[in-house]
Amino acid sequence: MSTAVITGASGFIGSALTNHLLSLGWAVTAVVRRAQSLSNLNHPKLKVVELDFERYRELSRLLGPHDYFFHLAWQDMASVGAVIPEIQLANVSAALRALRAASESGCGKFILTGSVSELQVVAPPLPEVPQPSVKSAYGTCKLTARLLSSALASQLGMPLNTAILANTFGPGDLSTRSSNTLIRAFIHHESPRLVKGEALNDWLYMWAFNSFCYK
Repeated sequence: MSTAVITGASGFIGSALTNHLLSLGWAVTAVVRRAQSLSNLNHPKLKVVELDFERYRELSRLLGPHDYFFHLAWQDMASVGAVIPEIQLANVSAALRALRAASESGCGKFILTGSVSELQVVAPPLPEVPQPSVKSAYGTCKLTARLLSSALASQLGMPLNTAILANTFGPGDLSTRSSNTLIRAFIHHESPRLVKGEALNDWLYMWAFNSFCYK
């Protein structure tokens, strides 16, 4: 039986991954800020650990060995806090604490979720894509978390994978991104206001992420 730790297990992607792995017979330890957020998920192979970012150092004591450690938790990525560097930097520190805890508790592989926003920070502008979002605190800190986690994983001897996610969508996504905005408009028989379709964007259905993220 495979085992996994999932931080951010109550979020859109985290809850989908938790349900997916449980359906495959995995034992899952879900790390969330509030245990109540998973009260609707009752499964004999699910263990819920209630910890906020500042207490991630305690994870190594609470977890024990697992095959995989999925770090999905990230605060304020779609709110006002997404543009505030100090708030986003707290997420970087949390990722590093989670990685140390994974190593200390004997986990087999650490899987970090990145974002396409990272590419907008460092990639040169191409004719078919928007200008880089050089002022994106969220994208800059996602990139920072990936680079520092890679360096720390090398020091710790911990296998690490990074999944760069682009516009992940599916059931349970309640955001105001363009996919949901369009669907809501169509449901209400409205004609949405759209920009010219000149930019190329990747979209990822959440079940596709569930299928490849640990392989």
